[in-house]
Amino acid sequence: YDSASNSCGCATGYFPAHLRRLGHRATGTEYTINYRRFAEHFYGLPVTEEIEPKHRYDLISVYHVLEHMVEPDKKLTQYVNLLKDDGRIFVATPEWFDTLEEAANGLVNSFDHLFHKNHINVFSKQGIMNLFHKCGLVVEKEDHVIYGQQYLLRKMRPNEKDSFPLVVEPWEEQQEKLLKT
Repeated sequence: YDSASNSCGCATGYFPAHLRRLGHRATGTEYTINYRRFAEHFYGLPVTEEIEPKHRYDLISVYHVLEHMVEPDKKLTQYVNLLKDDGRIFVATPEWFDTLEEAANGLVNSFDHLFHKNHINVFSKQGIMNLFHKCGLVVEKEDHVIYGQQYLLRKMRPNEKDSFPLVVEPWEEQQEKLLKT
């Protein structure tokens, strides 16, 4: 393989290290300095704080990162602009008011679990679709089995720009769901 990939929010670097073992040119980015240092010492993997803008990537993985970002639309747009024309973005994030399945905790749908202090965003199904379309992404595959929602995305083609209008969610419905938790 000779594909270039970046794992945004790679934590201790296990995913890009695994991709490297498979022969890919994989890198990682991580804000937490202790995780970056671990990746460098344990895997010999240089991990930077920000994605390298001079490269174009075949795959960018954003695994449980969007819920922690201040401006996820701007970051996701930046990542889209760093993709090769046929590149893909893999996104996983919790889904608002859906039951999550975690290996350690079984099924989880509590307010405290979904809305803890580190999640500054929690996306509904429609909300994440709106974010993807705003950022110029189209869903190729999706999965809602383990820990929220997972998507494999590609760049929106020029002829698709008007095919995905933003859909406004009635805030009253979300408020009603919130009051029931």
